[in-house]
Amino acid sequence: LHIELGKEVRELAKNGKLFGSQKESEAIVVMPDDGTHKFGEFHVKDGKLYQQGKDGAEEVKGLSSNDHKRILSFLALKQRYNDVMKGMLDEVPDMTLGLLQNKLKKAYDAFVNSFGNIANSRKQLILRSDPSYIRVSGLERVERKTVDGKPVFEYKPSAVFTERTIRKNAEPKTAGSLEDAAQISLNYRGTIVPEYVAQLVGMPVADAKANLLSSGKFFENPDNGQLETSEKYLSGNIAEKLKAAKEAAKQNSDFQGNVSALEKAMPLPKKIADIGFKLGTTWVPADVVRRWLQEDLGARRVNVTYSREIDQWFADGDFYSVSGYSAGNKDAKDILLAALNLKRLKVFYKVHDKTVFDREATEAANALKNQMSERFVNFVKKNPELAKAVEDEFNTKINIYVNRNYSGTGKDGVYPGAAETINGKPVRMREHQRAVIARAIEGNTLIAHCVGAGKTFSMITIAEELKRLKLANKNLIVVQNATVEQFAQSARDLYPNAAILSVTKRDMEAKNRKRFMMMIANNDWDIIVMPQSQFNMLVDRPEIQQQYMQSKIDDLRRIIEEMKDDHNSRNTVKEIARQMKSLEAKLEHKLGKKKNAEDVVYFDELGIDALFIDEAHAYKKNFFVTKMPQMKGLDRSDSERAMGLTLKINQIMQKTGGRNIYLATGTPITNTLAEAWNMVRYLYQEGEMPFDCNTFDRFASMFTETVSDVEQTAAGNYKSVERFVKFTNLEDLNKFFTSVADVVLPEDLKGVKRPPIKGGAPTNMIVPRGEVITNFMRYLNDLYSWYDGLSGEEKKKHTAMNLQIYTMARKASIDMRLIDASLPDDPNSKLSKCAEMVYQKWKEYAGVKGTQAVFFDLHRNVDSNKREVFNAYDELKRKLVEYGIPENEIAHMDNFTTDAKKAKLFEDVNAGRVRVIIGGTQT
Repeated sequence: LHIELGKEVRELAKNGKLFGSQKESEAIVVMPDDGTHKFGEFHVKDGKLYQQGKDGAEEVKGLSSNDHKRILSFLALKQRYNDVMKGMLDEVPDMTLGLLQNKLKKAYDAFVNSFGNIANSRKQLILRSDPSYIRVSGLERVERKTVDGKPVFEYKPSAVFTERTIRKNAEPKTAGSLEDAAQISLNYRGTIVPEYVAQLVGMPVADAKANLLSSGKFFENPDNGQLETSEKYLSGNIAEKLKAAKEAAKQNSDFQGNVSALEKAMPLPKKIADIGFKLGTTWVPADVVRRWLQEDLGARRVNVTYSREIDQWFADGDFYSVSGYSAGNKDAKDILLAALNLKRLKVFYKVHDKTVFDREATEAANALKNQMSERFVNFVKKNPELAKAVEDEFNTKINIYVNRNYSGTGKDGVYPGAAETINGKPVRMREHQRAVIARAIEGNTLIAHCVGAGKTFSMITIAEELKRLKLANKNLIVVQNATVEQFAQSARDLYPNAAILSVTKRDMEAKNRKRFMMMIANNDWDIIVMPQSQFNMLVDRPEIQQQYMQSKIDDLRRIIEEMKDDHNSRNTVKEIARQMKSLEAKLEHKLGKKKNAEDVVYFDELGIDALFIDEAHAYKKNFFVTKMPQMKGLDRSDSERAMGLTLKINQIMQKTGGRNIYLATGTPITNTLAEAWNMVRYLYQEGEMPFDCNTFDRFASMFTETVSDVEQTAAGNYKSVERFVKFTNLEDLNKFFTSVADVVLPEDLKGVKRPPIKGGAPTNMIVPRGEVITNFMRYLNDLYSWYDGLSGEEKKKHTAMNLQIYTMARKASIDMRLIDASLPDDPNSKLSKCAEMVYQKWKEYAGVKGTQAVFFDLHRNVDSNKREVFNAYDELKRKLVEYGIPENEIAHMDNFTTDAKKAKLFEDVNAGRVRVIIGGTQT
């Protein structure tokens, strides 16, 4: 009867027949202060209004009568909301819940009628300083629509007024089997707790533990004494675990089962034919290189060593008898050291006390370097003794990792505290989402999931699970600027009872910043959602910045000291010295800047102990040292934001024992090999990367092959370059990346339909060069030849020449007016052909209002006074209008500079009102 009556009451609530009218004064029933308020929270005590400060409650004075009533009405609304959420968690009968929801609706109507919609933050500015406002504003869902070309926001009551949106986070009391009990323990405690498992199945703890271990599906880890699933224990660095198990078995024979299982899990040994190596591969024994030099090349009294501290090979001995390996002034030893240290050789000669670059001898020397490395590999493979030495080293130091398969893991069904439905639709995590959630709870993870895989809900659930399992106290999720509110709304939808804070530009303005930072620091948030732009502004303590940068400077100084007497390392030493000076200048600038900073809230004061970075590819350019500064396709540039992220990651890892770092991106690798290594590096503590790839050069020596090649420059001529040509040890490279990366590709998504690309692949359109651009490219070719012939000292005076030539060539390929605005329009330019194609597609898809996006970055030509004299975006738009496309259906991103304007534009594009959008890759 209770349940049936409750359903009837709730049905009346849905139909709007139960709520009636209520005067504002009747809704304002405020609970008195209970002494447990958060920083910034309003409350009433002894008939007076207070707001909690850092050192205690402060009476609120100077408010208008309307704002005073607004706050009191808000407090009443919050209390009714809390009553409803508590009723759901207490699982009160439907009738009781319906009555609580009725009181909530009355308080809500009273507030809205007097003060406007609760989720309209522009109207509720006074309330934004209360940390509970964000949660209470979730009582409304905000929908953006366009009426007569203008954005209109509709505020609708959420499902909490009429539905049971959450249920009590009740741990199971029983389990059907020991295996089920272990999984329940993992789901609700984060680890397998023998006492809890025993309680679930009703048997003594010792028996429960013994039966789990005897099943072969669980193991006791001798390093920490914890029970682990076989999937977890029999993965990772198997050699390290096997060593620990053997030591434990000496004291306790029960661990002999661990030894046997780990021996079976160890990867099968590889033969020399399946192992990728070369001169310079850092794990290859130095003695193998020494013997090859003596037995194959005929060198005498040779000593070969490798210094791990500076990633540098050294070789001494008599190389005079080695023939066939010389070019210009480079002999066999020079070529050997270049091969061992992954360097590109450069040959010079003297003319009248001037140093001249010898192009032909340089190309010959680098070709000999590649030949020497091939000869080394072939000799080792044919020599049984050396082949076995390489095999043994590889199989004992490299071929020792097994990556865990997380498929089938994770909690099935609704996660504790999560909503069962959102907007009337049931919420269930898909298999790949459950897998990444389970994985992330265990440790740092790169969530490399494609578009449509549900990264947002995965990250939100990971954060809430970390909080529930007490693995983290305060999660910070950093997202793109335009998606902050959307992400925060998703978090509130999925976890309606969670303490979720979203950061806006207004919050981080100078006048509000300090107080808002204190709100973050002094309150217990489940999730804080922050835009990348504001995250990049978070300040690290000067001493933390100084310590990090000084350590990098010291590393570079040590390398310079070690290499300064090596004639063949002269260019590398110069390059590293330039890096060191640049870092020293940055450090001096930062320290000077922070001396002037007062009253700053530092990152480590915020209490953040779990960090999520969405669209993490924005932080891919991080500082690293390499002996290959001129390697083609190797981007060594660094960015301030990447260094800032590194500092914050280091602080969190120090606090948490190396965990709670999560990067999410659908494009972890976009252009260069260094990006893959950098992404993995973010997620390991220093010195702990797998395969000992703690420096980029070790990574490159293990997983890549290089070759001297010839390529066309931007100016149209050809030059010799060194480039990575292929990966080696692909199986182990995959293990390296997926040791932290959870990869989900479009083809991995089950039940998700994705439209295929028409024709199966992108269409490349080749536009022939016209006469004007052909002549201009000849000019650039001559300009580059002049620059290339300069001496080293003279080139220093024109350091920007390379980039300038490259940029001019790119601009010219689009439209020559980006070079000279006075030139006439070329009907055969790329810009003209693009306009023609866009117009054809606009006509072809008019029936369905098909939309097109045009991307190109170089679109402005400015004169010496920085005045714009040509804009390719405007010119493209002019051409399209000339063809017949209405001007209001074309937009370019230069005119949409705020998040609100962009949101409106994207809405118009989705609706087909704007059918051509023009922008760059960063807009």
